[in-house]
Amino acid sequence: MQNKYIGIKPNVFIYHTNAKANIVYQNLNKNETCYTFFSVNETGEKIIGLITGQDTLKRFKHKFCDKYEINYEENRTWIDNFIKALDEKGIVLFSDTAMPNTAIEVVGAKDAISPLSATIEVTEQCNLRCKHCYADASPNKNKKHMPLNDFYKLVDILRANKVFNLELTGGELFVHPNAYEIVQTSLNNFATVGILTNGVSLNDKMLELLKSHKDKIMVNISIDSVNPETHDTFRGLNGAFGKSCETVKRLTSNGIRVRLASTIFNDNLWEVDKLAELTLSLGASVFSFGYVENFGRGVGFRKKTNVDVTSYVKYINDTLSKYKHIMPIIDSKEFLKTSDNCGAGVNSITIGVDGKIRPCVIHPHTTLFGNVFTDEYTTIFEKDIYRKLSKIPAPSIETGCDKTCDNFLICRGCFLKGLEYNKESKYHCNWIIKNELAQILKVYEEEHLYEKCK
Repeated sequence: MQNKYIGIKPNVFIYHTNAKANIVYQNLNKNETCYTFFSVNETGEKIIGLITGQDTLKRFKHKFCDKYEINYEENRTWIDNFIKALDEKGIVLFSDTAMPNTAIEVVGAKDAISPLSATIEVTEQCNLRCKHCYADASPNKNKKHMPLNDFYKLVDILRANKVFNLELTGGELFVHPNAYEIVQTSLNNFATVGILTNGVSLNDKMLELLKSHKDKIMVNISIDSVNPETHDTFRGLNGAFGKSCETVKRLTSNGIRVRLASTIFNDNLWEVDKLAELTLSLGASVFSFGYVENFGRGVGFRKKTNVDVTSYVKYINDTLSKYKHIMPIIDSKEFLKTSDNCGAGVNSITIGVDGKIRPCVIHPHTTLFGNVFTDEYTTIFEKDIYRKLSKIPAPSIETGCDKTCDNFLICRGCFLKGLEYNKESKYHCNWIIKNELAQILKVYEEEHLYEKCK
């Protein structure tokens, strides 16, 4: 391999957005155009930008080290590892002879904000009434669906603006009268499609559609307890546990990737390891969990617990260690690290039934961030609020959090939760003060109050 020439595959380009370099591979081998992408930092971009097809791998490494005045012996191993990662992602190719002298195409702008991922809430209706629902969704017939023509329009807008990944949610996606057309259109137009569902109602026609695109899909199904009664009570429907488990088995037996997701609350605090075991027994490939949030119906449901924090943290860490093969914790290599927060509102957005944009699903509905149906998409992200979002550091000890704070474990890693828990507090927390976030918190508070009073 060291003596083979290295080049960039055709239809690969660098797409700059929000000071990030996104490596995009455009697949033209199917009826539809599909994309795969990942982000690299400045060092990764420099490596990729230097590949022209004119150098063997060994000579390329020397060339890179000479250009940036770094020691070859000290750096060749990590460069090899990076090239290997590029090869595994299908970005580079190798040849016994030199290839045409071609540098990778670069498009976009480093100062532009243009999200690459979007979550669409296609309906406010649901077939369950979960006690913690951030969206306050329910079987109430007054809840709205996104019209199919609006969805088609939205897909065109997102594709034209290089959104590559899509998640479909609600409410419950599968209660939408045009769920099949929505899923089919999404699969035909985006690199990856995530489906968030409670798993209570999946018909055979939809299953066949998912099977035919299983290479690009992940289905997220919510199961919150190994005890059927606990799950059913929490989700508001008798028999929900059995239906959801059966759906997971139907999907996984057909080769479709499933992530089992659990919401943790007082009644299932010590079931995390058991839920991981359930994930394995049902054939799912990923397990994730989170705690009841202070949004929607969660505001009234979430209660403090008297659990010993030290013992519980040890229990969670032990569970994470034991089941790390299905509970991946991202270990960001320096050459792939690109952001100080999760990128909500900048790298990814949520779009409601009415077209209103929010940074993520847990953010309250608001007019602050624009509307894809009434505003020009390209101008939406020129708003100053998006610049501010991109610079907010995630709450952590390093960014000013006090580990004795009651909300430390809840806010940690999520700047939106940090803002939410400061919204109604008489005093600002250390994280707000250290990072001078009082002004953006004020905007957040004013907009939230405006929406509540409408």
